[in-house]
Amino acid sequence: MIKTMPTIIPNNEWVKIKKERYHPDSDVWNLEIGAELKKDFSNYDETRFGPDPIDDVIDRLGIFDADFTEDINNAEKYRGGMETVIKPDDIRPVHKMHRREMFDISPLGTVCEAISNFISLDYDKIKYIPTKLIHLQERNQMLAMHRDLCPGSGVFWESMRDGLRELAWEPERMGRFVIFLKDWVPGQVWVLGNRNFTHWRAGECFKFDWMHIPHATVNLSHQTRYSVFLTGIMTEQSYDFYNRGNKDSRYVLNEDQTSFIRD
Repeated sequence: MIKTMPTIIPNNEWVKIKKERYHPDSDVWNLEIGAELKKDFSNYDETRFGPDPIDDVIDRLGIFDADFTEDINNAEKYRGGMETVIKPDDIRPVHKMHRREMFDISPLGTVCEAISNFISLDYDKIKYIPTKLIHLQERNQMLAMHRDLCPGSGVFWESMRDGLRELAWEPERMGRFVIFLKDWVPGQVWVLGNRNFTHWRAGECFKFDWMHIPHATVNLSHQTRYSVFLTGIMTEQSYDFYNRGNKDSRYVLNEDQTSFIRD
């Protein structure tokens, strides 16, 4: 959960109520994921007109100071649909939502893999969803306001149902980090709750609460927006990065360029 997110009720009360409703034998686990079900999970207070302070809807964790040119070129070369990064053992068909004109997807390049190594999420327990990818959002593409019950636009539901259900009550154990590969340009917008987020810098990293806070993104500029998504279970190193990071933090590549160090 975002460190200062405005909540409807204290988080410990929310956990108690939801555990009673979504107990292990509940039929809810077999329901189709829908907007109302996701909203029922949310503890974000949407009653305020806003805008909220930006640090109430995202955690800004600093800037990875690196040249992303090669990663961007690699993303353009290997861009495609969800099947580009889907896990080999996932035999489900690509969801219809991911066939819409929202964005293209690409595997990570060398520098982005170094960022992934530094943040050090545990990707192995995530059964179905792509855990590391680059979003390429072209002019006029958008993803409308939504919540993710767990990261991956709901497709993580199977993992929840099949054995990682406890993460529903401890969303802080699941990490989703976003890193931008180019500076913001006018027309590119992230919407988080009642707040629009703009003016990011290349390499800037943030974490947001995909389950509680409704969010959307649109590109009305003339340039492609490139952003990295890393999704996994938090490790000791991930928590260290998250807890120590802030908007003024800076990170540089290590000597062999396989990870980063704090500047």
